[in-house]
Amino acid sequence: MVKGPLQNALVFADYDGDGIHDPNEPSTRTAADGSFSLASNSPTAGFVATTDETTTDTFTGSQMSGITLKAPAGASVVTPATTLYVEVKEANPDIKATDLASALGLGEINILEFNPFSEDADAKLALEAEKVASQIITTLTSISAAGEGAGASQEQAFEKALEAVTSVISSKIEAQNSDGNETNSGSAESDVQIDFADNALLLEVSTVAKKELASVVSSPEALNTVLDSSVQAIKNVNDKIESAESLSDKESVAAFTVTSELSDQVLNAVKQEVANPGSATIEFSDTENVQSSITTNSETVILIKPSSGGGGGGGGGGGSTSLVETVYGTSGNDILTGSGTTILEGLAGDDRYIINNGNTTILGLTTGDAIEIKSDDGQKVSTTVSAGSIKEFVANSETINKGTITLVSASSGSIINIQNAGGNI
Repeated sequence: MVKGPLQNALVFADYDGDGIHDPNEPSTRTAADGSFSLASNSPTAGFVATTDETTTDTFTGSQMSGITLKAPAGASVVTPATTLYVEVKEANPDIKATDLASALGLGEINILEFNPFSEDADAKLALEAEKVASQIITTLTSISAAGEGAGASQEQAFEKALEAVTSVISSKIEAQNSDGNETNSGSAESDVQIDFADNALLLEVSTVAKKELASVVSSPEALNTVLDSSVQAIKNVNDKIESAESLSDKESVAAFTVTSELSDQVLNAVKQEVANPGSATIEFSDTENVQSSITTNSETVILIKPSSGGGGGGGGGGGSTSLVETVYGTSGNDILTGSGTTILEGLAGDDRYIINNGNTTILGLTTGDAIEIKSDDGQKVSTTVSAGSIKEFVANSETINKGTITLVSASSGSIINIQNAGGNI
């Protein structure tokens, strides 16, 4: 989970797609590098991540509460960009991840896989990806803070802020598609460009946000007043983020730290406006104040080391921040290999599951299947295999264990018989 790496965010598999964590939906908390391991029983389920007062952005050291991020099924990272993709795709089903990436200025990046904090991530692309992620979050959290200060719950305010941003982006994409059709060209010159440091875009988002938040706030006048003045402050912060030159020097990293300060200023400004109309002020409306805060923060910034794993180049894997990799078999007899954190699902037939290392979950384990845990040289490896909700599994002589296997039956009427296992299962 990346904005930068978010520690102790709650992540769950959203089986029904409603964005709400239900009792039957598996969940976990993220590690310091944003990574998590979560086995989903549904190959079509996306992932949702929520933050609270215990969640920290380990890149900036800032607390990150009240944020909801999403990723579609098959993604290997959960980021602000994947969140926009999930939301925009609801309004524009034909949009591709590459379309949104291009609009965000990330045309060289696979936004569903790229982890800017992975050890082998390209430094230039990592910087661009984190800039966009931070600018999105700056915009969302500032608008959300305004809604919260005007009486909305934190959850309601963020949802409406996200709807406002999504609405503006969707309308621009729809307009481009319309222009492209009229000119009989798939690549009209007026390609969408979404720049969160652009004053015109921020004004559009602010206008839509007023309408979205009107139904959930108790002080709409104060909300509207502060949203008007917050546009310049958001632009100032996003401009400073855009000026960052790397993810590894203190002055540049400090530019990313002021996002949380701005949301606090906006929240307090609305409360001030409610109590005393006409008195609201936002310190970051003056760009010199933003720079002053960056300079101060640069003295205390702690630089983090990139996590090991994938994420390099324009379409590299998600590294330690990736979701669980899922490998599917066919209706026939398959050999499925697990390495690292993996879900294997044979679907049908007599399947052989070969586990080399890591943590593997097997779905659909049935009689006729075999599990083999081994290293390349046949020696014992440190690995764990789990298989849950089994209805019937009778081990055969090819089921060999050199690690640890956990078999879990369904709630009733299950058969698990391992007496014929060839190894020590």
